[in-house]
Amino acid sequence: MHVLTTLFAVTGYARRLPQLLVAALLSVALAACTPTPDLVAGTPHEYTLGPGDKVQLAVYGQAELSGQFTLDASASVSLPKAGVVQLGGKTLREAEQLIAQRLTVELKSPEVSLNIIEYRPVYVMGEVQRPGQFPFVPGMTVLNAVALASGYKERADPARITIVRASDPDRVARKANEATSLEPGDTVNVLQRWF
Repeated sequence: MHVLTTLFAVTGYARRLPQLLVAALLSVALAACTPTPDLVAGTPHEYTLGPGDKVQLAVYGQAELSGQFTLDASASVSLPKAGVVQLGGKTLREAEQLIAQRLTVELKSPEVSLNIIEYRPVYVMGEVQRPGQFPFVPGMTVLNAVALASGYKERADPARITIVRASDPDRVARKANEATSLEPGDTVNVLQRWF
């Protein structure tokens, strides 16, 4: 009798084995797919300065104070007569006002003009032919960045792209597509196809 009970139990289990196996595989696959938030296509905002930006400073009537400067890792620049000025997170107009304010110690009503010569680069990683950093150009999209990286590798999935915004303090990878606009300092990651 015990043998018959065991046989029925094993046979019942054997009939359910394919269903249990499929359920187990699905649960593993779903667990591996951690949800990635979508990149919200917000309204364009005014550009703020950050590390690696190269700027042209012009102080009217003061050629010795004018020149080209690159923001260091802390997004600061060392300027003649103004000292070290922290420009990170400031718009060009805010940066002009701050520099003018710092120069009022030496000059009366300085007129300051600041322009970006070169933006900080974007980074392209993952399933591209030539991962690395590339110069940012206003209006750049994910597809432009992939083209600079010499295109997709064979196993790339153009439908599985994430971006980490340089402006995001949490550095969250968000879903994107080839038409997503980039900002200076962004990191694009092209993921691999499942099959």
